[in-house]
Amino acid sequence: MVFKILFVTLLVFVTSAPVGFAHRPFATEDAGTLDPGRFELEIGHDYIEHGDGDRSVSGTYTVNAGVLEKLEMDFTVPVTYYLRQDDLTERGLNDLTLVGKYRLLDETAALPALTAVGSVTFPTGDSDKGLGNSKTNYQLLAALTKTIGRVTMHGNVGWDFLSDEKDQVLVRGGFAYEFLPKWHVLGEWEAASDFDSDTDNETSGLLVGFLWFPNPKWMWDAGIRFGTVSEEDNFVITSGLTLAF
Repeated sequence: MVFKILFVTLLVFVTSAPVGFAHRPFATEDAGTLDPGRFELEIGHDYIEHGDGDRSVSGTYTVNAGVLEKLEMDFTVPVTYYLRQDDLTERGLNDLTLVGKYRLLDETAALPALTAVGSVTFPTGDSDKGLGNSKTNYQLLAALTKTIGRVTMHGNVGWDFLSDEKDQVLVRGGFAYEFLPKWHVLGEWEAASDFDSDTDNETSGLLVGFLWFPNPKWMWDAGIRFGTVSEEDNFVITSGLTLAF
């Protein structure tokens, strides 16, 4: 019930608000795409306290590339150091992700921009060591972005095609508010559910943080993410740097 209420709230929120960009540390995809020949490098580091008491530190390295007009491709390489409660440690490559984005509609005075996003996550990590999944997973979603004054809002509605579990509906929403020149405060909510009472497979999480744009070529971010149901990682500290080329 909570998931359904938040789903409706997200649709009202996004459709009532130039294309903004949902940089790190957002999980929410934005509707913007890089111009052909433009690149971004995102470098992120997370400290995670998992709900079962385990801890991990991960680094994610993402290259975003403008391929064609309105078409962008992104490639993410994650590396994880995992510390279990029994003091056993695991480290290594996690699952690689390839993302494609195509902007269908540009933003207008009345309507948000709309982009179709598809991603494939490959089982390159060792799932037996907690470093990824054992099979390939897919995701399709619609990304919306709308800017009103100093506030930029993003929303996602999509579907997770999971190999090891039931498929899930995915909903995300985030905003960034420029409270000072070059400084933005941000918030985000994300949830996923298979709507099956037998599996009780529902997750939800919140993010609060800020962005600093000292110049058009690079940006620094920091945030705290925490889960709101028992299945979620209960606490994440994240920080990262985005470089534009």
